[in-house]
Amino acid sequence: MTRDRYVTECDRIIAEFGENENPDALREWMRLMVRSDIFFLGVYVCEREDLNRDWLFERCKEVQDNPDGYIDIWAREHYKENPIDTPIFTPDGWRLFGDLEVGDYVYSPNGNHVKVLARTGIQSDPVQYEVQFETFQGDVIETIQAGSQHLWDVISCKRTVDKDYWEEERLNTQQMYDYTSKQKKLKRKRWIRVPYASALKMKEKDLPIDPYTLGVWLGDGSCGSHGLIGKLKELGLGDVRSETKFIPSIYLEGSIEQRLELLRGLMDTDGGLDTKGRARFNTTSKEMAKNVMWLVRSLGEVPHLYEGTRQYVVTFSAKRVDCFTISHHKKRVKDKALDYNYWYIKDVRRVESKPSRCIQVEGGRYLIGEHLIPTHNSTIITWLKTMQDILINPEERICI
Repeated sequence: MTRDRYVTECDRIIAEFGENENPDALREWMRLMVRSDIFFLGVYVCEREDLNRDWLFERCKEVQDNPDGYIDIWAREHYKENPIDTPIFTPDGWRLFGDLEVGDYVYSPNGNHVKVLARTGIQSDPVQYEVQFETFQGDVIETIQAGSQHLWDVISCKRTVDKDYWEEERLNTQQMYDYTSKQKKLKRKRWIRVPYASALKMKEKDLPIDPYTLGVWLGDGSCGSHGLIGKLKELGLGDVRSETKFIPSIYLEGSIEQRLELLRGLMDTDGGLDTKGRARFNTTSKEMAKNVMWLVRSLGEVPHLYEGTRQYVVTFSAKRVDCFTISHHKKRVKDKALDYNYWYIKDVRRVESKPSRCIQVEGGRYLIGEHLIPTHNSTIITWLKTMQDILINPEERICI
């Protein structure tokens, strides 16, 4: 039965009871319906019009017809959404947000992979915003589009007469727009900030060349090539020149320790520190610079790229990523203010809406965008099923 036909039939039955002036019979029929039909409970008793959609009707019927003993979930169309064309990194590589399925895995801000528990159909909030995330220096910027009610775990400033203090809270995109708009008018601005994500915990790979050794070779190809030529050719590195070097993808997807050892090999040869005590990697290969940027990002740090006439320079905090084995480099590393470890939200602007969807993941948080921005999943309702369980058995205990 389609949703339209179901609604028409329910409306007809309710109207007949009304015409016959038989409220007791109507009340008894509704008692039976709320115990056996989640969709009826939501739409007709709780008057949730936002539930009255085809895909939610189908999901309710699926849950009702195939109970499995678990609390079932489905999303309200609360516009806690991201556009379907937003990139998201998963244990299987890069995907589009709209292509995620229930049962897929994504990464959480603590670096673990978490399962997608639920997703909505394609929808579009009539009010969407583009949130601009910047590093402390303002040289790395990413914009993430989201619905007005999409949730973000942030740190914002609360002002009193005596002092300012920072507080962790959960804001939706509309609230961040309001906050940012107010800050723009103030002389002493206090931007919302979001902590960087931790290193991604990927699985250890069976690598043909030790990662530190490959890093040293990529940093200084003239050193220690003997005995590696065959394996280098297998990795596509047999005939590369300094300006065409790259890191094979399997090395960018290894465990934290494997990726860290690769970075140490690179930094011990082509790396160093700048005058501010930040780690610095130099290369003439644009692809290599791009690979090192991702390598550092996957280890929980936000790198910065500077392009010269003939070389690329990647810098990052060596305090957050222990990337040197050479002692005189280690001694020159300087500790930087914690302000460097955050994304700052300095602009939130209204944009044209795109087709979008919401997801729910284990733990409630996941990473989105090319720079792995932490965000919060959709608010998922479980209360209809909980209400129905109580209506069926008032003595049943429900854990929330």
